[in-house]
Amino acid sequence: MGDTGATSRGPSADEHTAGSGVSDEHAMGAAVDDEQAAGQAGDDGAAAGAAGRDRRVARVVTWGAVAVILLGAAVEIEAWPVTSFRLFSTMRTADGATTSLVAIAPDGTQTPVPIPEHQVLATTSHQLVELRDQSPRQQRAEAVAWLELAGLDPQDFVAVAVDRSAWTMDPDTRERHVRSTTRLVEVPL
Repeated sequence: MGDTGATSRGPSADEHTAGSGVSDEHAMGAAVDDEQAAGQAGDDGAAAGAAGRDRRVARVVTWGAVAVILLGAAVEIEAWPVTSFRLFSTMRTADGATTSLVAIAPDGTQTPVPIPEHQVLATTSHQLVELRDQSPRQQRAEAVAWLELAGLDPQDFVAVAVDRSAWTMDPDTRERHVRSTTRLVEVPL
């Protein structure tokens, strides 16, 4: 090894293996291992970048889900899975009240308006109480719409009423017993 004026980095693979009895194949394997280690260090950097990206995506998804839930509670929409808080905000006791829609025939016969669970009427039944605060024109329009949704002909009735019934549940039979009924509003058709 002569000094040529350049800085020497150490013996070359040929010089290193010449006197040591290590084969060229072994030296080449060591060089490949060094390259793989360098490549692995680069892969670790890429993995760290991917992990950071995964955390950012997780944050966006989490905050997005929280925002949608809060918006659903603020607007009080009833779309699953963003149902409003009303589902969980009432206390369950043996006493309660039910609001019902009653159609009144010309002879005074009162017919409870069925509220099928699979139709729009079931999801708008909480608006029955609000009917008394509407203008007479709006009251009539909503009453006619509810009768039609329930499959009843509005021409067969002279009025529609909203009744509120207070009830108590028997602890043994779990049957409701109506204590009193109050007419909230009666809408002439």
